[in-house]
Amino acid sequence: MLAGWLLIGVAVFFSRQMRKWTTELVVTNRRFIYKRGFISRRTDEFNAARIHAITLEQSLLGRLLGYGTLNVRGVDIGDFGLPAIAKPIEFRKALIESLDVSIEEPLLLTEEDRLVPVAAA
Repeated sequence: MLAGWLLIGVAVFFSRQMRKWTTELVVTNRRFIYKRGFISRRTDEFNAARIHAITLEQSLLGRLLGYGTLNVRGVDIGDFGLPAIAKPIEFRKALIESLDVSIEEPLLLTEEDRLVPVAAA
């Protein structure tokens, strides 16, 4: 009986670690990229200028241990929840700073689906 519970605990721990090891969050001054998966890979990429709100959720335990969940809301993406991450406040600040830069340099989506800077008027 104890061995069964131990095996379940190890399996849950390993699955959480695999999710952590195979998840990438990238913030640039133009894009926000979220990659996840090991065997099947999924990548979500958003234009930073299309993000309108970033909400941080932290429980008491999350505040004590330094982790939290971010919810991103934007045009064409709706509400998008990120997994629990370490140092969520710093990540949120980096994302907000990237939004400030992208607002100063607006972008257009061309027919080739490439982002190009808009000429300054």
